[in-house]
Order: sequence, then structure tokens, then C-alpha cells
Amino acid sequence: MGIESNFAGGSVSITGYPSSAEGAQVDSTQSVTRDSNYTLLDGTALGEGSSGGPVWIETTGGASVVGVVSSESVTNGTGYNNLITTAEFNQIEAWVQQDDATSTPTPTPTPTPTLGLDVLDTTTGQLLLAAAQPYTGPVSGLTSEYITRSEGPATH
Repeated sequence: MGIESNFAGGSVSITGYPSSAEGAQVDSTQSVTRDSNYTLLDGTALGEGSSGGPVWIETTGGASVVGVVSSESVTNGTGYNNLITTAEFNQIEAWVQQDDATSTPTPTPTPTPTLGLDVLDTTTGQLLLAAAQPYTGPVSGLTSEYITRSEGPATH
């Protein structure tokens, strides 16, 4: 999802996991209004446990988060959702850039052959020892394969 700041209010989707849904995700489409006193989007609460969930809209570029579920009024059921302001948007972008700058990809380890692999020749019934080699990809003419793994000594 993208992020959009300073949403003026209107139709949104709110997603959360309220305790009343017993662990199930709930998506609510509703109309929210911009609170004139705080940086909030007021709507209908999903219920306890939904805090931190996204308040989001569909745009031509895809879904964008415009707020975050925060709390609810126990007296009237109003849901209070933190509005993503320009300052919050800039902070999130700074965190992403910082994370991108400090993250280093984990190198892929090179597999080494494993000795002691038992192979059963089902035609002759003989147990053979083999060294496993990393798969280096496609075998020409192969149309299907069957791979299974078993632990312990082979049985005949």
C-alpha cells in the first residue's frame, strides 16, 4: 500500500482484528470526517483490538493508507483514527530511507555436497551410497519428477 497525507475525509476502508470477531479480520467501508480539533478522522469504531490497523482508500494507483486506527468512544461508538499528516508522512519516508540505507542483503550460502545419502535402486534392490550435489537447474527432456524424503535407515 502507498501512503497519502492530509486526507480531507470521505469514503474509506478500515481494517482490523477486533476482539469481538474472535481473531478474524474485519473490513469496514464507511465515511469518515476530519476532526476540526485534532488530527483525527472520526468514523465508526470496529472494536477493541483494532488499534494500529490501516484506514485506507482506493486510488487509480492502488490502495493508500490515510490514517491508523487509534481508539474509540465507549459512550457513542465513534472510532478515532490518526490522520497521516505531512509531518508524519515525512517521518515515515525518512524511516524507510534509513532502513534501506542500513539493510544489507543476506548472501545466499553455497550448498556443499552431503555424504552419506542412501539411494535405493528399486530395480536391483541394492542400497547405494551417494554424495548429494546442489541442483543447478533444468534437466532437458524432464517432464515430471517425484521427490520424497525419509529419515533413518532404508528398509527393503
